[in-house]
Amino acid sequence: MNARDDAVFRVNNFFARNGSKVSMDLQAKLAQISGVLPVVQITDEDTTVSINTTSTSSGRYGGVIRLDSNESLIEVNNGASLKIEAPQTSALLYDTATNSRILVDNGSKMELYSSLLDGNDATVRFYGAASRGSRFDIDNNSTVIIEAEEGAAPAVRFRADGQFFVKGNSKLQMYNGGNGSPNNSANQGIEFANDGGVFDLSGVGTEVNIVSDFGPAIGGNSSMEINVREGTSFTAIGRSSTASGAIFNGSTSNITIDNPLFFDFKNTRPNGGNIYNVSSSSIFDLKNSNFAAWANGSNFDLEAEKYWNMVDFELTGSNFNTIRKTSDPESFNTSTFGPAGMTAYSRISANNARAVVDELRVPTNADKSIFGHVSIPEGSDYRSAFGGEVELEIEIERLTGEKETHRAITKVDSIYGEEDREGIFEVKLPNLLNEGDRISVLSAFRGVGEVGVPSLPEDIKIDSVVVFPIIPPKPAEFPLNTIGKTATHVQGYVENKEVEITATHNGQIFDTSDVTIDNEGNFILDLSDLTLKEDDEIQVFLRDAEGSAEAAGVINPPETNNVRGNINPAAELTFHDVTFEPATTLIVEDVGPFSPVDPLVPELEVEPENKPELPENQGQLSIDFISSFNFGSQAISVHEQTYYAQPQRLLNEDGTVKENEERPNYVQISDRRPDNERSGWQLSVTQNGQFSNRNGHELLGSEIQLSNQQLATAQGGNSPELQEESMQRILPNTKQILLQADEESGTGTWIYRFGDAETADKSVGLYVPKGTNPEAKEYSTTLTWELSSVPGN
Repeated sequence: MNARDDAVFRVNNFFARNGSKVSMDLQAKLAQISGVLPVVQITDEDTTVSINTTSTSSGRYGGVIRLDSNESLIEVNNGASLKIEAPQTSALLYDTATNSRILVDNGSKMELYSSLLDGNDATVRFYGAASRGSRFDIDNNSTVIIEAEEGAAPAVRFRADGQFFVKGNSKLQMYNGGNGSPNNSANQGIEFANDGGVFDLSGVGTEVNIVSDFGPAIGGNSSMEINVREGTSFTAIGRSSTASGAIFNGSTSNITIDNPLFFDFKNTRPNGGNIYNVSSSSIFDLKNSNFAAWANGSNFDLEAEKYWNMVDFELTGSNFNTIRKTSDPESFNTSTFGPAGMTAYSRISANNARAVVDELRVPTNADKSIFGHVSIPEGSDYRSAFGGEVELEIEIERLTGEKETHRAITKVDSIYGEEDREGIFEVKLPNLLNEGDRISVLSAFRGVGEVGVPSLPEDIKIDSVVVFPIIPPKPAEFPLNTIGKTATHVQGYVENKEVEITATHNGQIFDTSDVTIDNEGNFILDLSDLTLKEDDEIQVFLRDAEGSAEAAGVINPPETNNVRGNINPAAELTFHDVTFEPATTLIVEDVGPFSPVDPLVPELEVEPENKPELPENQGQLSIDFISSFNFGSQAISVHEQTYYAQPQRLLNEDGTVKENEERPNYVQISDRRPDNERSGWQLSVTQNGQFSNRNGHELLGSEIQLSNQQLATAQGGNSPELQEESMQRILPNTKQILLQADEESGTGTWIYRFGDAETADKSVGLYVPKGTNPEAKEYSTTLTWELSSVPGN
């Protein structure tokens, strides 16, 4: 076919299929592909399209094949081939075509040749700011060759969000001869002209070679992401014009190289130049690989000055001048790599043969480490891997579904006190593993010198393991760690309501078979058959139902585990990375109650009227007295009213009331716990239902109001804190916190009073709103006072 230079063949679709042979020599474009979803499809084995043109069209109207509609597609598939030789124009051009795509798939081949292109006239060009989201895919044993023999233009030029994927054992060979003058901003292999660029290699056997004689291999001064994945090979050679120039230019760039078969990046500028020119927020992440580096000005044909075997690290900072993370801080650190980071090197490389993972220990929730073992085949035998010979990738899948991966390197080590062995790998974690976490070995990579090889899935001989719960239950809780010698029962609380409860008296087991746990976790321990003496010990053990650790595969489980589960040890027991708390011990004491004191003169003991019935054996944190509130007889009113409780009265020794000895209503609290057991306390009250009479009539909307709150003590010290300074309003069926003490306050005996000598009869009020319509009956309610031992704020 011959055509004039301005001849253009305009179609919506172009198809070559089923072994077709198309060969064209042109003086113009082959075609402009327009319309809705335009497609150029060259498919099927032995189908070939070969185009040679002498067109000199440039800019947006150049291109042997030009597509100008969104979602345009050029597809070479199923063993077909496309070859375009276009010395003075772009081979493929997308003109303001959003989300356009080039696909070379399933053993196909694409060859694109050009020369004498300057400016932005790339061999493959995505033109215009609207040409965002373009994608170039090479997949499934396919090959692409792109060569720009001369000129300053890049070989491939993307706009925003351009993506280039090479995968599935495919090959990309790219060359840009440039214009003969080194340039940091021209002569590129690939240019990502705007942000969002992605260059991604994946699939074992995938190879990429990019050579730019006088410019960057990949550049553009825009944000980009480069991923070099497992089993791939990536060679990038470029030349910068200045020492600070680089063969990878980008603003914010994230470079990930993970378990490659091979990579080699060179800046061939005499006396050296950077590998990367990126912003300070960029990240270079090398995983599961050997690593070699040649300093600026080195002879690349000689052995690398620095080499690390099987190392993981992350670099950040301007041009990757800072080590952010390293798997081996002893060998790869600022001193060994250099304070200038990557900027000190003009070439970096790795040449990475299969290890067998034959052991993965079942970890427990008492472990901060994951252990396993790696062997190396030697004929029909195996030996343990040497230290540093094999690197592994281990995955932790949390119960939440979140996954995290960790790296480990073989070493000579002991697993929690066992005899040292070669070939051990360990993942050290900052925190304990959690019950149910699933551990898997994802990959293993053997590296020897500058040669290494990833293991295949069949080389990982072990299945994933699940973290076994080995830590005994949280010990039982009691209001105090002391009991009176006359106690017949003691109430406790357990967090895990499925536990089995056993107990000992001075080390001798006694019957607890009748102990049950209610829905709230409370239980009562019967001591009535015991003869308790001062300083006796009652120890309460909890055993969970997690089952046998040995049956689950845990090696050398602790003595606290049996077929049923885990029990609290009698004394502290260290297993792996956790020290198990001992079972709770209650000490028998001759604990007696404290007498009430005068709320106005706390140094004096008194006998108040209407002493309440208080629980026995409160221990060293106790409520010693609580006033009852008596509001007396009141006239019925249709208006809102506040009635005040009568003051607290005192008794003579003969039980008669002392005349003219009224006191404010009050609560007396004592905290006699030793310093090492004190953790603060909290006083609260709950009104158990509304005031009501025998007929069931309630004083709807009424409330108790506690005002003029004051604290007093005879011992001094730090006062507990009032939770409401002005007034406490007690509402029915609502727990109201009144006082709060921390470990430094509220020690000794404290008076919490409502008023003083002047205001004792005006400080505890019963507010009754209008419309309550009380009957001429007695109304009452009850209050539950609770003194709790709680951690201080």
